[in-house]
Amino acid sequence: MFQAYYMIVLFGFAFSLPNMSGAEHVPFELNYNITYSSHHTQFLNQHEEIVLSIDKHSGSLIYFILLEIHLHVNKCGNTFTTSLRRYGSGLFGIRLKLPSNDTGGIITTFYLISLPNNDTHRDEVDFEFLGNKQPPYTLSTNVISNGNLHREQQISLWFDPTTYFHLYQILWNQHQLVLFVDEIPIRVFKNDPSIGPIFPTKPMEIQGTIWNATWAKHGSLPDWSLGPFKAYYQGFDIDGCPATNLNTTECHDYKYAWNGEYYKSLNQVQEHAYEIVKRYYLKYNYCTATHPSPPECKINN
Repeated sequence: MFQAYYMIVLFGFAFSLPNMSGAEHVPFELNYNITYSSHHTQFLNQHEEIVLSIDKHSGSLIYFILLEIHLHVNKCGNTFTTSLRRYGSGLFGIRLKLPSNDTGGIITTFYLISLPNNDTHRDEVDFEFLGNKQPPYTLSTNVISNGNLHREQQISLWFDPTTYFHLYQILWNQHQLVLFVDEIPIRVFKNDPSIGPIFPTKPMEIQGTIWNATWAKHGSLPDWSLGPFKAYYQGFDIDGCPATNLNTTECHDYKYAWNGEYYKSLNQVQEHAYEIVKRYYLKYNYCTATHPSPPECKINN
């Protein structure tokens, strides 16, 4: 009962982030490319929507890159990309509807990541949606810098993400990282000298995937008889600063709206909504699970 009440309150706090580009309806090919398992993708609505599917044979991987990507696929199905440009700041978003049915073991994602993609040097900011039989569904987020892993948080979503499209956004500038669900902040990671070099600074590209993992179903495989499992993506406009080199400081210019005063910190309404999320929907926080607590936890909590 109390959780339902605070769900209503959260909807009341939903606000509108400015639309930078003003282009709400753009075809997938304008900004994105399919890089693996194209036979497990489907276009809808004049290519303004794409469906990624997974069955026991293959999953799907899409790289959200503004410019052309050169692909090299090995026999194991792993995909390696080299793009002409990546991003050094922006407000990145996607509208997503998760696969329905019993999706235990299925993971749907939307995230930023630098290259090379390895555990030693990469930066990453991710949304990972864990499949389930029914609500509540778990959203796992992580912030990785220079391969520093294990900064995971998990929240229970206050709605059924398999029924309708919902908006998921990542604000990344020199001041902070903020992850939003339907324009409600669910995670804040501030950039501060006191936390050391653990704030993502490498140029990153945007990726979306659907895949399976046994760890997401207590060591078991998904029930493939219920597949194929399908995730629906919409909203292919990109509000980001293309980085021309490995130094992202060129993308900190205040000519980009997402670097301005409005985006330096949460406003009072956002802070109130964020406190509700942390109090009633946060189910795992590395800050409380790690001893001693990492240095960034003091300023981010």
